[in-house]
Amino acid sequence: HNATHAPVSGVTVRGSWSNGASGNSSCKTNASGVCTLSKNKLTQSVASVRFTVNTLTKGSQTYNSGANHDVDGGTNGTFVVVNRP
Repeated sequence: HNATHAPVSGVTVRGSWSNGASGNSSCKTNASGVCTLSKNKLTQSVASVRFTVNTLTKGSQTYNSGANHDVDGGTNGTFVVVNRP
């Protein structure tokens, strides 16, 4: 979201996976400001992986990582934990 908490579409989100996980590491936000990544085939030996956001880009707009905060109570705005089902 932007400084007024409105969703921002068309933002490219790039990041990296933890615990040796690989796969798609970028997506683009939709009209609701959400982008979706999936992590298939987590091994039985790994209970979870973490996706850490490295960069957000959209034209000439600037990403201010210092403005991150916990909107949904599940992240700190810079990473998301994906648990094995």
